[in-house]
Amino acid sequence: NRRDEILSKLRPFQKYRVEPDSESGAPGLLDAKGYLQERINGPRGQIQFFSDRANQYSRSQHLLNGGEFILALIGASLGAALTITGKQAYGAWVAVITTVSGALAAHAVAQRYEQLTVSYRATADRLEGIVARWSAKNIASLADLAEPCEAVLLEENQGWIAGADQTAVQAPGAGRPSLAGANN
Repeated sequence: NRRDEILSKLRPFQKYRVEPDSESGAPGLLDAKGYLQERINGPRGQIQFFSDRANQYSRSQHLLNGGEFILALIGASLGAALTITGKQAYGAWVAVITTVSGALAAHAVAQRYEQLTVSYRATADRLEGIVARWSAKNIASLADLAEPCEAVLLEENQGWIAGADQTAVQAPGAGRPSLAGANN
């Protein structure tokens, strides 16, 4: 069944499992202000997490796009130089093929970073919108805040899991994790 499949994927990581400290008490119940500070708006909140992660992926995407361009430029220059000199007739093809494969790989990774950047920015924006709407209602309850926020976070996590499952299906046995990071 599906549960067993998921658990079997986790077996290699079980050696890193840490048992929770039984002496640490569970945090007390949060009121609306505490929920906003601890879970949503605070320095370790979800808005900050998704905004920071989106910025990180955006920077990585720009670096990969630049690398892709440089690889293509080097390959074209090398291919032109080998063709003009007339030496090593097959060397030009080796350079071109290597460069094209490197550029395609960089492009694929850059597309994934672009997708994650958009997804994480949208999640942060949605959370900010929920908080703003909740704040505008002076008598709104904690449930009016927490339920839509948690629904947005659940939806993002489900999207990440679906993307990880799709990556595993596309490359069975590759043993490489998805580029997406786990949420808090």
